[in-house]
Amino acid sequence: MGGDKIGTLLIIRDVTSIRNLEKMRRDFVSNVSHELRTPLTSIGGFVETLKIKELDDKSKHKALDIIEFETERLKALINNLLRLSQIENIENVKHLVNIDVRDDLYEVINLLQPQAEKKNINIIVDIEDKLNTINGDKDWFRLIAINLIENSIKYTEENGLINIGLYNNNSGIKLVIKDN
Repeated sequence: MGGDKIGTLLIIRDVTSIRNLEKMRRDFVSNVSHELRTPLTSIGGFVETLKIKELDDKSKHKALDIIEFETERLKALINNLLRLSQIENIENVKHLVNIDVRDDLYEVINLLQPQAEKKNINIIVDIEDKLNTINGDKDWFRLIAINLIENSIKYTEENGLINIGLYNNNSGIKLVIKDN
């Protein structure tokens, strides 16, 4: 038995899901970088503009308004990133309650409707009559719904269509958001 070969061990592992997750993370980082870079570029450009001493008061105020707007946009992006990080950390869930997902979803849709109307996007809602209740954090459910629907509005072309469905799924629910 000193060096005799008694067999072969072959291990095969499907790493497709790991590769897909890595790609999703790379895409996410790329998108976040772009979303952060755009307002920073705008702010930098208008700071340079303000350094020009010959600007009239109207131009200075316009530049300051744009800087203020882009700063608020950056704050909102960073807050959304922090919220997403909290959502991913299940240990932070502390306020579990039964959620009436139908009412919460309609509130989110009503909140985002003006954004859709600006792009003439039609939102069609299909909600099952008797939905299961889910136990969770109401604020996080709303944040997730806001994030998904807001992205659909953002990435749907003008005169587009978004379908939102809410259905029972075993003992939970299934939220489906499709855009074109």
